[in-house]
Amino acid sequence: MKRVLRDGTHRPEKLPFETSVPATTDVLYSCTEPDIDWEMYVDRVHRYTKGSNMCFIVALILILRTNMNFNVFNAHRLLITSVAVAVKYLDDRWYSQSYYATVGGLNGGAEELNRCEIELLRLLNFNVHVTNKELQKFIHVHDFLSKVRAKL
Repeated sequence: MKRVLRDGTHRPEKLPFETSVPATTDVLYSCTEPDIDWEMYVDRVHRYTKGSNMCFIVALILILRTNMNFNVFNAHRLLITSVAVAVKYLDDRWYSQSYYATVGGLNGGAEELNRCEIELLRLLNFNVHVTNKELQKFIHVHDFLSKVRAKL
């Protein structure tokens, strides 16, 4: 997952608020690049949220569904938000909003995570269900990319 997300992350030439990003998605963007390395962040979220592997796959599918330009200013917020949503949807046990916000490094705490979740759900038309067909497609593409990378 780290590689899939890392390879899709890029550094935009402008800050998010200088682009044509709709104002409502601003909550999913940070004004500064986070201090933590991307791979360390993914490890941290995985370790402390204790979400199942399926939650992380679903979280990635949810991120891809938003059709947002995935970059260093929104990657961290999209990950913690989509993982929090996926854990609540799929797993029997989850933590408080404050806990997820702390794990994700959101300075605004639970309120900030709430705003991020609402915006993510709005972008998804409140549809977080992932069909078996979507899962199979994702797994097929992931396997294909892994084979291509192994040959490089």
